[in-house]
Amino acid sequence: MSQAPNVPHPGGESPEALALRELIVCWDQAYAALTQGDVDRVQGLMELADEHLATARSGLRLSEDLLREAAAARARLEHGMKGGLEGMAEEIARVRRGGRALKGYAAAGRR
Repeated sequence: MSQAPNVPHPGGESPEALALRELIVCWDQAYAALTQGDVDRVQGLMELADEHLATARSGLRLSEDLLREAAAARARLEHGMKGGLEGMAEEIARVRRGGRALKGYAAAGRR
């Protein structure tokens, strides 16, 4: 049974605050999965995080501490993703250099 928005659950937190806590967990777990190279898990967690984000957005009064914790979790994940993208860009550049070298070797062998 669904409760009305901003009505505290028996534990004392609103549905929006609980959703924000779940969002933080998703982002932290996605960061951990990212560090392990588990891209499929990251994708699944990000989809779940989107669902929690939709619920958390409807909260008018969320604690500043909880909002700071969420911002920190999001920042960690973003930093990890950017680092991963930079690493991938470096690897792609290495592959391209290797491709150019192979073309050069092939051209030199035809002479």
